[in-house]
Amino acid sequence: MSTEEMPDDISGPDADTPITKLNAAYGTFEQDVKSADNAGEAMRLCLDAAEGFAEIEVEAGDAAGDQINSMARAYLNQLADTKSGVDRKSVRRVWSDKRDELEKERQISDGEAVIFPELVERTLRSVTKKVTTDRSSTEETEYVLKFDDSNGTQLTVTQSTLFEGRAMWKAYTAAQEGEYPDRIGNEELEWDNWVGGVLEDVGEDVEEEPGARTAALQALKNHVMNSTAFGNRMDAVEHGGVFVNAEPPDNTEVVVPREAIASITNTHEITDRALQAEISARGLTGPSTAGDKVAVSTTVHGNWQTFWYLSGDAFEVNEDSYKQEAEDPLDRMGPAPGDEDDDDDDDKVVNESDNVGDDSNTDTDDGSDQSGASPDSNDGDGGDNDDDGDKVVSESDDVRDDSNTDTDDGSEEDRSPGKIGSYGGEDGGDA
Repeated sequence: MSTEEMPDDISGPDADTPITKLNAAYGTFEQDVKSADNAGEAMRLCLDAAEGFAEIEVEAGDAAGDQINSMARAYLNQLADTKSGVDRKSVRRVWSDKRDELEKERQISDGEAVIFPELVERTLRSVTKKVTTDRSSTEETEYVLKFDDSNGTQLTVTQSTLFEGRAMWKAYTAAQEGEYPDRIGNEELEWDNWVGGVLEDVGEDVEEEPGARTAALQALKNHVMNSTAFGNRMDAVEHGGVFVNAEPPDNTEVVVPREAIASITNTHEITDRALQAEISARGLTGPSTAGDKVAVSTTVHGNWQTFWYLSGDAFEVNEDSYKQEAEDPLDRMGPAPGDEDDDDDDDKVVNESDNVGDDSNTDTDDGSDQSGASPDSNDGDGGDNDDDGDKVVSESDDVRDDSNTDTDDGSEEDRSPGKIGSYGGEDGGDA
């Protein structure tokens, strides 16, 4: 008797065997496929047959596994060939996928399958949360997870990976050697809430690590403490110090030229913006700037200069190093125009002006003037020398202020500290 002639209800001792069931199912589907009106209907019937064959095979278990598998494959090929337009490969793929799905369900039911959520809950032994001392860092928090599984698995994952079920499963399976837990059940969980509960049960150890932004902030504090604090902004620029708005400890603000900031950020391999964000996050900006703003560009004696305004309470200066102004403004001024030998002629003119005036009217025995000039000319020179000496002293600050006057010829003077070309635009450059 062919399978086509087999009745739906088979009696006898072998009626419920997997082979008998498979033969009966094939006979039924064969007739239906032949009777199909078109290829689409035939394809649907073949796919139904594929799923039905998979159920019979999984139900049979290992007892008749190989034989049932070979028969099912052959029957599906025959069904696909019964009607033109039915694709064999598509039918067999549905059969294979359904068989794997049912097998996983059987393993779960029998306690044989390793389900990922259950594995995590059962074997996770310790969690170390690694945090940085940076208040403004955009880097994700990392977690070190240790499992008491067969491989003694240890994972370091980001927070976003830990709290997303599929990403966490991928991270775990990547650390295994061919034994992958099944994800069945993950979709039924609200993973982020579920794993948060697991972490609470296990307990977190927090491990704090110094961040690059924190290190740069400490370097800036050290720079302020070790620098000379000036009561004059230009002196701070010229001498590599800092400017304070009052004599320490009464100052409420410390102003640092950006040159020092650039050196610190380069050393710690962070951007100016990163350090600015850290200062703002800690509330350490100076009272002259509002909110998150730290850097301000301004004109100092005609030249652009960027300054960082910091809290005087948080950034302590060395009170013993404070100077209202640089000690020797004449030395900072440089040689007077026309004086190329760097001598102290100007000082001499100032200090000896009265003596020169006295000598100009001294008579000698021969009637000549000791100075070698007529009395009238001596009187005039004596007055001019006094005026010139006073002018040098009274205008020393002005000369110093103009010493960094910008030029347009691209000379080295244009790139001296304080030029806009050195520090970026008016908005503080990249600060």
